[in-house]
Amino acid sequence: DPVSAELVARLLRCCQDFDERRRATLPGRGSIEGHQSQEAGPDSTCAQLLAQKAAMGREKEELFSHWHALRADQEAKEAVVEEASAAHEAVRSELTQAEVSVQHANDELKSMQREAASQLVARKQLQREFNACARAFGNEMAEQRSAGERLREERACLRESAVGLGQELQACVGECDELVSENFRIRSEAAALQSECARLQQLRRLRQ
Repeated sequence: DPVSAELVARLLRCCQDFDERRRATLPGRGSIEGHQSQEAGPDSTCAQLLAQKAAMGREKEELFSHWHALRADQEAKEAVVEEASAAHEAVRSELTQAEVSVQHANDELKSMQREAASQLVARKQLQREFNACARAFGNEMAEQRSAGERLREERACLRESAVGLGQELQACVGECDELVSENFRIRSEAAALQSECARLQQLRRLRQ
């Protein structure tokens, strides 16, 4: 983690700084011998050591305070990173779901487009069939009207012919009646002639 590496590097620098200060405050071997050769009292040396100890304690407290601050900052940053990671995962999950939803919507749209195209083709086919049926029906109606007109004309002609035939029939009936009357008259005359012939023949036989 880059944040943890930076915190560790800062802590190492603080430790190195503390060590350098500690070494600088401690007297060397030659310095101790020089002080021993000089006429210095033990009280000043003890006071100096106490001062160094107090300074080291303060530096230690500062280092611990700085360490705790760095640790708290690191924990806060880790929490922020975890929250950001969780938010990132949530966004990725939502994005994945959105992509799935979009893909599903695209599939449904393509299916609806194919179905609409199929329905359009079927509708056009039905329209063509309807137009063909309408034309055929119109032609049939025209033929029926023509046939009806022809039938009316033929019926009128037949009616006229029937009227003429009726008149001719009546004339024929009249003529037949006349012929029957004439035939009856001729038969009557023939019967009278036959009767006269029989009478004449009978008279002839009597005369002989």
